[in-house]
Amino acid sequence: GVGASLYKANNETAKSAHGTVSAFWFWKTNAWEGDVLVERYSRDSNPWYHEGYVQTRVTDAFSVGLFAKKDSGWGPRLSYRFNQNLNVWVSPLVRRAGDASAIVGVMIGF
Repeated sequence: GVGASLYKANNETAKSAHGTVSAFWFWKTNAWEGDVLVERYSRDSNPWYHEGYVQTRVTDAFSVGLFAKKDSGWGPRLSYRFNQNLNVWVSPLVRRAGDASAIVGVMIGF
């Protein structure tokens, strides 16, 4: 996609519009699932953004994999599917500086 983003880049004091080009790829089979998002912001000294995961099913309800997000870090991704429409996941992340954090998500299907 192509669009515009309104945010503060680096040391700017006010929000300004930046052109954005983005692409994503999602795939799912019976055993594997993955999602990758890549974006590029114009007028930014560090213009690339990425986020993605890949996971494989261990049981009908439980999946394991890897998750990565720019400026947040990367780590294992653990997912539990309550039913076909509700999936909860968590990824404890290791940041580049060695700090630890976690991202929690809920996926709702319809």
